Amino acid sequence: WGCESSTPTSKYVASVATDALGAVTVTVTSSTTVGLPAPILGDTLTLLPQDSAGNAYASSLIGTTQIFKWTCGSTGTSSALVKYLPGSCRG
Repeated sequence: WGCESSTPTSKYVASVATDALGAVTVTVTSSTTVGLPAPILGDTLTLLPQDSAGNAYASSLIGTTQIFKWTCGSTGTSSALVKYLPGSCRG
């Protein structure tokens, strides 16, 4: 997808990964020197693409259907990290 990085992309993000269906997994840094709350260090945030009906993307939709919204704070995301997400990003 072109946004992956196995190395830090900012002082807060340790890595970014994607899967075949477009889900994006962002891993928070584990560095204690950046000022983030300890409970979220090393945590992951998953962003899941959905169509306009709220269905998760299937391989048949890729390239034919626009992503209508992202659900984030779902799979792989701890309740500690969800606390810091904007309301529109809590899924």
